[in-house]
Amino acid sequence: MDILQPWGKTGPNSTFHPALFHMLDVGNVARVLLEPSATPRFRWVLSRALNVADTESLVRWLPLIVSMHDIGKVSSPFQGKVVTPRREQRVSDSSGPGLSSAGRTGKYIGTN
Repeated sequence: MDILQPWGKTGPNSTFHPALFHMLDVGNVARVLLEPSATPRFRWVLSRALNVADTESLVRWLPLIVSMHDIGKVSSPFQGKVVTPRREQRVSDSSGPGLSSAGRTGKYIGTN
């Protein structure tokens, strides 16, 4: 299976943003929001809500947890949600629904 095949976000004209890229994107956003240059109140509120004594420890583990929020998107049932003209062919060509790179129906968002 092509690691970039599972879609995370869909776009116009059969484009998609791979689930892996989406998870890396949101993990990095979480990391930036927790950096010292960001508002300390945000780290303080999160640490209280998550019952974490050391606000600095959030930076070490929370971005990973946030990045994993969509891990279910790589599952066959989720990948089968998008209906495209070639979806039936993609499913029949693959070892699991929606996972075949040979039957890819769209392009990565941002590519030509």
